Amino acid sequence: MVAVMMEKYNLDIQSGVDRVGDICIKAMTEYLDAKSKFPSFGVKIDRQLEGYFHVVQSWMSGCLEWSFVTPRYLGPKRKHIRQSRWVDLTDIPQRSANRA
Repeated sequence: MVAVMMEKYNLDIQSGVDRVGDICIKAMTEYLDAKSKFPSFGVKIDRQLEGYFHVVQSWMSGCLEWSFVTPRYLGPKRKHIRQSRWVDLTDIPQRSANRA
C-alpha cells in the first residue's frame, strides 16, 4: 500500500507510510463504531455474527502472517524481518519532488 500511495500521490516513503497508517486507523475506527451499533438478532444469530466478526478482525493479521510465509512480499529476508520487526525501506528509489 505504501508504494501505491507514493506513486499515486507523489509521496516520499514517510509520507506514504503516514497516509497508509491514517487509512488503517480510519478503517478500524469506522469498523469498531459500526460493530458497536449492530443490533441484536437473538442469541443464536448473535453467536454466528460474532464468529463472522472474529474472521473479519483476523483478516489484517492473517495478511501480515502470510507476508512472512511467502517470499512474494518480503523476499528472502522475511524471516529476519519477522524476528527484528524492521523493514528497510531505504532500498526503495526516492521520488523527486519535481516529478510531473
